[in-house]
Amino acid sequence: MEETASIPEHGALLVAEIGPDTTNVALIDLVDESYRLIARATSPSTFGPPDNDPTKAIIAAVQKIEQITARELLRGEDLAYPQDDAGNGVDGLVATTSAAGTLSVAVAGLSRHASVRSATHAARSTYTTLLETIALDEGGTQLGRHIAALAYLNPDVIVFAGGQEGGNVSVNQRLAHIVGLLAQHSTQPPLVVFAGNSAAADQVRQHIGDGVSIEVMPNVLPLPGQPQLEPTRALLRRRYAEQIVSALPGAERLRMLRNERLGSVAEDQGLMVRFLAQRFNRNVLAVNTDSATTACLLASNNHYSEAIFGRLGTRFGALAVLEQRGSQGIQRWLPFELEAEDLAHRLLNRAIRPHQVATDLDDLLLDYALMREAIGIAYQALRDERKDAQFDLVIAGGSMVDAPRPGLAALALLDGLQPTYRDSELAINLYLDQWSLLAASGALAHINTDAAVCLLEMDMLNNMPLATVIVPRGELAAGKKMAEVELTPLQGTPITRTVHAGEIVRLPLARGKRATLRIRPVGGIAIGQNQAGTEVLSDEAAIVGSALGVIIDARPRPLALPDDLQQRRQLLLRWMDALDALPPETAYAPTQTTNAAASATNGAAATEAQSEPKNGAGADPVGVVSSSDDVAALREGLVLQPQPKRGFFRRK
Repeated sequence: MEETASIPEHGALLVAEIGPDTTNVALIDLVDESYRLIARATSPSTFGPPDNDPTKAIIAAVQKIEQITARELLRGEDLAYPQDDAGNGVDGLVATTSAAGTLSVAVAGLSRHASVRSATHAARSTYTTLLETIALDEGGTQLGRHIAALAYLNPDVIVFAGGQEGGNVSVNQRLAHIVGLLAQHSTQPPLVVFAGNSAAADQVRQHIGDGVSIEVMPNVLPLPGQPQLEPTRALLRRRYAEQIVSALPGAERLRMLRNERLGSVAEDQGLMVRFLAQRFNRNVLAVNTDSATTACLLASNNHYSEAIFGRLGTRFGALAVLEQRGSQGIQRWLPFELEAEDLAHRLLNRAIRPHQVATDLDDLLLDYALMREAIGIAYQALRDERKDAQFDLVIAGGSMVDAPRPGLAALALLDGLQPTYRDSELAINLYLDQWSLLAASGALAHINTDAAVCLLEMDMLNNMPLATVIVPRGELAAGKKMAEVELTPLQGTPITRTVHAGEIVRLPLARGKRATLRIRPVGGIAIGQNQAGTEVLSDEAAIVGSALGVIIDARPRPLALPDDLQQRRQLLLRWMDALDALPPETAYAPTQTTNAAASATNGAAATEAQSEPKNGAGADPVGVVSSSDDVAALREGLVLQPQPKRGFFRRK
């Protein structure tokens, strides 16, 4: 009889997330037969010079956890294995990283707007640097310039695509010859991934020549408008794990701590995004930006997509944001004057000294200006692949959680994504992954599915529900009355607001509270897919309390900010004041504030988690998608049924 694989039994587990700047370590243990977050701590990362040893940061963070929990988790410079009856020691360590570096990729295809476009989407499946794209249909000096540039770049991988299934195979010959010459004359011959017309595979091998490693994958664009990206994406993820993650400086030291697995943050987050979408029947978008990387991961309508940029961020990756968006793209989010030259100097200083934190309010606002643009770049790449995909649950992590107030995180997220009525049927729930538990649960899933899902559902989703967002539809002429909004808490006094076009309005609803929402739009304005002017009413007590409550974002899309500094400053400050995004006493904020929302800080000090489950939005997040083996394993291990999708709004 064939043996059935069993899930290892664990007690206490440590999860380490090794980032470019900081390393987060979480202690997970059983509480009343459920795995819960016991404590979490951070320490400056030490995988690079002069230490070249990621375990030093892990040990430093574990020492903080020892102080918090009064448990003995270390014996000298090693972890104490296994956990004993007194609760000391641990039974396992898993790690995940966004700091291992990038896989450099070049894309070659027959058509700029067809095969090259699809191959580019596939190339953003992990932490990559897209060095160059070559399109045969460009021809002339343009094609020659791209080829000459690529000849000096030495990519790790060349993704070669082109030709529809059943089409002419000879069209690939010229491009195969070019790719072969580039590969054979590289200092380190790259892996060539052929993902074009399958009938041309033999000819491609012949024209590329011997001595070049070639992987033949299913066509990324077998028919017009029908991309098939996942096989190539999966190959690039494996290549990244084998070539880049395993070469993380000091990775051998992790093995001395008996680390059971080292993965990548984006892949681990993606696993849990897909699981969440299936588990709660939601369309889930995860947004993560940090010092060096930015990712948008979307599980929507039984389909999973990702747009991951390995050198785009707020510090290591700040110059890449400047290169792609220009100084004006960043300056428009700043309520103070900063000349283009000064901006470039500041961003260069960030790239040189990435571990330095914001030193004043101006520097903090520059952080969030960069986040807006980095998120916008990644989200536009995702949208280019899936124009009509919707999302109704957004989970934000990375540097976003360092916001001194929840309103600043929410505003930066809304400004970066600029959601419209097309993005969701009615409402969007925002969550802040304050303790980086999305990646931690994904890392845990590879060794203990029960621990992964407990951590996700009981701690991550209950940690920081940020807001419920409504985006109206219609002609949003500035100053025009758009709607009357009424939020009625259970056993509370109704809150009413008049919303005008161009405004962002907040109706507070504290954590642990529930309320019913009524919106009466004026003629020409619609909520969701309802007819213009139709009143909508949520299910009774369907709105769950959060850090900010309900946000009505009635700003026209795309967001347009004035060129004049004083006008722009006034507009930005109105938006920040509406969400209480700044500390009460600053050079920018009004002296009176309208909200007493708690600070959402995530400093370097250790954070102790509550041991009892909380009730609220996280337990029923207002979903997954893929039938991939990893998600299926999670579900099979848990024997869980999908939760029914809750009604949210109904017409009156």
